[in-house]
Amino acid sequence: MILDTIKKDKAQEFTESLESMFESEELTNLTGEDRDEYLEAVSAMKKNAVTYAQMRENWEFMTREERINKDDLRTSYHNEFMTSVKLLIRLANMYSDNRWSQLLRETEEMPRKDFGDIACYITYLIAVSNR
Repeated sequence: MILDTIKKDKAQEFTESLESMFESEELTNLTGEDRDEYLEAVSAMKKNAVTYAQMRENWEFMTREERINKDDLRTSYHNEFMTSVKLLIRLANMYSDNRWSQLLRETEEMPRKDFGDIACYITYLIAVSNR
């Protein structure tokens, strides 16, 4: 059942598009302050992804009362992640003649749940890349 969900998941496609953006020549060749600003935005987005994904994972094991107490914090983490993704794409567009405009449009139409899935995919990729 879980593998079927992953096969049909639109969030995975979006995450792959984000990876392509990270690896694009315009962005990997940035220098100086532009590079620093971009790398800081990437780092912030990754940290926000991990923070939200940890909360989502812990949600499985929380009691009803714990969930009630943590719900506002979970929403805050989710919002921070969504904002950091949009900021990162806007920054990438600025450095690459709006090459990633379609990706930004997708974020404007994307269901909130999908952003959470994207955070989990990014967290997974971070974990696997650090074996």
